[in-house]
Amino acid sequence: MSRVKGAGNYFCNKFEKEIFPTLKKLPILTDNQTVKKRTEDGLERLSKMIFIKNACFKITKTGFEIQRYIQVKANADLDFATFQRELAVENMAYRVPKNAIHPKLYAQLLQWRDEEAKNEGVGAVYEILRSSSLLEIIEQLPRDTKALLNIKGIGRVKAKKYGRTIIDMIEKYCINNNIAIADAFTLDFGSGSASPKKSKRKNTKQITLGLYKEGKNIEEIARERGLTKNTIENHLAYFIGLKQVNIYQIVQRFAVDEISDFFIKNKTKASSEAKKHFDEKYSYGEIKMVLEYLKIAE
Repeated sequence: MSRVKGAGNYFCNKFEKEIFPTLKKLPILTDNQTVKKRTEDGLERLSKMIFIKNACFKITKTGFEIQRYIQVKANADLDFATFQRELAVENMAYRVPKNAIHPKLYAQLLQWRDEEAKNEGVGAVYEILRSSSLLEIIEQLPRDTKALLNIKGIGRVKAKKYGRTIIDMIEKYCINNNIAIADAFTLDFGSGSASPKKSKRKNTKQITLGLYKEGKNIEEIARERGLTKNTIENHLAYFIGLKQVNIYQIVQRFAVDEISDFFIKNKTKASSEAKKHFDEKYSYGEIKMVLEYLKIAE
């Protein structure tokens, strides 16, 4: 029996300190959906086999009983689904190439691309932007239209559709990481020229912030600016992430706590999942505000 206990300790140690961490660090960097699906299916089968074997070895650390072994093996088969969800969340960080210049920004772009694909009902994420384009973005940090259009895979259509969001992410990343930001440019999608023009107007988010600091609420700002409430909430979420706006002055504390608990308990940062869970109880803007708040609280 001592040899069985020894083997249980030995193999559990190998699984938990070597094999599981290695599985979590296996990135699948491909835009080919067939290859990706095949690889993911293979990794899932391997992970499930290892998970069940580890659960069985765990009980042998204190001895061996046939009925207990059978029960644990059956339970492990069911518990694997929970383990797989946790693994998927952790794998987001490991999808970032080791040589990435700005790994945090790359991870943010990956998450944005995944959510955008879900929101648009697109099956293949490369239809939003290819992984090679994301890598170019973090290398070049484009902050205007001309620079963005230099990224392979981004033409005028995608620049118009996603450009403002991408540049906002880059600007925010640069501010939070003390990376010098060049003079601000407007995105000129109206003319035939791709050349950037220096902005003569205040950034739209800054206008919202100014009105908010004047004491106007979200509905009043939206009405004055002719924008939707959700757009104004997204503007303010941006400044919550920069610590320029206090979330508790906009969203009630119990709501912040409830939305935060959802993200923490479910180990996700996907606003689409939270919206599906809460339905009409909270808006996308309120959910985004809490996400920005959680980022600065980390």
